[in-house]
Amino acid sequence: RGLWKSPRYVDNSNVGISIIPFAADVISIAPNPSHGEFDIITNNASFIAQNVTINIIDMLGKTVWSGEAKFDASGRASINAPSRAAGHYIVDVMTQNGNRAKAKIAIQ
Repeated sequence: RGLWKSPRYVDNSNVGISIIPFAADVISIAPNPSHGEFDIITNNASFIAQNVTINIIDMLGKTVWSGEAKFDASGRASINAPSRAAGHYIVDVMTQNGNRAKAKIAIQ
């Protein structure tokens, strides 16, 4: 092992945070790519008919747009975020109860 030692076994069972990077099965974006106007679609009961906070985050981690919306009974929320530079972004959706989901979007 030399000068630097590494443990043979690491017990991560005490970690209390579970990270799901994009939660791809919770929300989807249509159309994708878009020009800043898109719909967020879900079939997850914890998001349907809920007020949500939406953040659009660039690849450097900076929030470039923030707004609020409400999912309708069919699980759709319309977003209008014009004047975004073309590129790839992450759409972060969070309910008032703390449920959170993320999806990737390309803006042209």
